[in-house]
Order: sequence, then structure tokens, then C-alpha cells
Amino acid sequence: MAAGMIFTAAGCGGEEEKKSNSNLDAQIHAGKAKVSMRNLKQVGDALAEYVIEEGNAPEGDSLAAITGQLVPRFIKTIPLNDGYGNEILYKHGNGEQKHLFFLASTGADGKFDGWDQEPGKVPHDLHSPGGYDKDILYSNKEIKNGGFDTAPIVR
Repeated sequence: MAAGMIFTAAGCGGEEEKKSNSNLDAQIHAGKAKVSMRNLKQVGDALAEYVIEEGNAPEGDSLAAITGQLVPRFIKTIPLNDGYGNEILYKHGNGEQKHLFFLASTGADGKFDGWDQEPGKVPHDLHSPGGYDKDILYSNKEIKNGGFDTAPIVR
């Protein structure tokens, strides 16, 4: 007789299974949030190097629009999406603030709540109810939590 694997249908358990599924969902969301923060940091590091050499952040309305200014000189490839598969948002400063850049992951819900949100704490806010729906930001304006925040740093 050949050895094999046995698969059973899920969803037949009670409270213990619900608790297990909840823990699994939290782990999946935590992993996606970590990928989002990693992608934002990689792009942010490349942008910071660009600003040091050029004196300003690249002008463009999206990461896709500025890819040619960063690749391959400052980064080998640019992750254009966060851990949830949503587009990473980009904004650059103007005038005397032309050296500033802002990046945002729209979180699990994929909805961006704007550049004027009140900042939170990453990763602590992510574990609060609805936390994975919060936007995650990265900027060179004001470094908090290693550059990350659950809301844009723009005031």
C-alpha cells in the first residue's frame, strides 16, 4: 500500500477552529504588512540616495512615472505594490521642500485616507481593531518609527 496524505474539509470545528482561523488571518495580515513596510523602505532608501545626489526628490505623480530616474542607478528594481497588491502611492515636495518625498501603502482595504491623516504608531496600530486597513507611510520629512507611520507625516 502506498503512503499518502489525507486531506479533510475545514469548517467543521467549533470555537477552537474559529480562534485558530482568527490567528491565521492575523498572521497573514501581519506578513502582508511587513512586506508593505519592506517595499516602502526599499523605495524610500533609493529615493533618499537620489535626493542626496540630485538635491530634490524625483518629479512625477507615481512610482511608475519615476522608475526610470531610480533604476538601475539607485535600486535594481522598484516594488510598485505593497504586500496587499495595492499600488504604492508617491508624492514629492515642491519649492523649498522639493527634497521631500512621501510613500504610502493603502493597507488591507486598499483605500487611501489622504495625506493629512493623524499619525499613529507602526506596528502597534496594525494590531488594533481594523488596524490592517490603516495606511502605512514612509517619508524623509520627519523620521518616526524608523520612517514608518500609519498615517502620512505631512501636517
